[in-house]
Amino acid sequence: MCEPLTSSPSDKGLMFLKQLVSWVNKWENLDSNNGRLSKETFLALNHTTQAFIEIVNHCTKSFKKEYILLGKIQTDKLESRFGQYRSMAGDQYHISVRQIYETESKLRLCHELKLASHKKGSITVDIFDNSEKNDEEKQPIDLIFCDIMVEESDIEKIADTLPIVTYLAGYCSHAALKKTKCSYCLQKLITDKESISHDNYKLIDVKDRGGLLYPSKIVVNAVIHTYIVVQKLISEKYEDKFIQVLNQRSLVVNLVEDILVTKDIFLSFDVCVDGHDILHLISIILRSATNSLLNNYCKVKNDKLKKIPNVTVVSKNKRKLETFSKNSLSDKGESSKKSNKLKGGTMPSIAEVSEKNSVNDEGEAGEKQNSILTN
Repeated sequence: MCEPLTSSPSDKGLMFLKQLVSWVNKWENLDSNNGRLSKETFLALNHTTQAFIEIVNHCTKSFKKEYILLGKIQTDKLESRFGQYRSMAGDQYHISVRQIYETESKLRLCHELKLASHKKGSITVDIFDNSEKNDEEKQPIDLIFCDIMVEESDIEKIADTLPIVTYLAGYCSHAALKKTKCSYCLQKLITDKESISHDNYKLIDVKDRGGLLYPSKIVVNAVIHTYIVVQKLISEKYEDKFIQVLNQRSLVVNLVEDILVTKDIFLSFDVCVDGHDILHLISIILRSATNSLLNNYCKVKNDKLKKIPNVTVVSKNKRKLETFSKNSLSDKGESSKKSNKLKGGTMPSIAEVSEKNSVNDEGEAGEKQNSILTN
């Protein structure tokens, strides 16, 4: 299917497809019930092959095409999309129309918020990524990054994407609320739907069926600042240095926290009656937002490393195979030891077995020779 096909009667590819249809039909008409295709498989194979033949004839005659590449006729993209539907619907095989609409809206939403990298170009943001990994050590801020600030002009430039950033802020609020049961902190991170009048919340309002959270202004501001800081870090001026940083997420979080403190955004917070540190919850929100913003950026970088010669990148499947092989070998070794113990001793080596057999053969031969001499 990789080679081009023409409508010429002498075309080897077209002749093969016609022979395949004839052979499959003969196979189906056999009287034997063993080794036959199922009814569904036979119909799919027969119908697809005949359709390919008709496509080649139609395109070459009607559209005057010199050749047809049948390998381009496939449903891989469609199957991949439905795989995402099933995965996002709870790994269900049979999904409803409502679940398709919901998952499709989420997937399209992921492609609305983008980052503009100087080296990688436009990168889609995965706004549903939320790693629970905590940074053990904070990444110190290099002097080259100390001049990064967020001005009002920077916020005005992303005015068109603010509804999506607000939607991401609601997702980050959900991640932070998992860490606390305090009702006071809850009121500081989210707001009531009735009190919302700004257009930035219109996306949440459209998609809400009762389970989405409406983030407070402080949370929205924190995510907006995170988005702008990440965008500046992957710009032409800072991207080379940013790639060399060992812990990019910690760097982003520290930069945003310093900017928010400098702007006195946290002054509106009162001290929690239970003594909870609101900055800790804001830090969780910043980490969650940074995970989402840097997720696909790191994937693009890793994909490029895989294409570089002499750079070995161990795939996930290869690591699993190596682990499985080690476990299976160790299991076989333990099972053989257990069987030897059950037999009451250790298994003899190959040398011992061969030596014993040779001694037995010599003994039997000597007894036969003596009996012959006696007779």
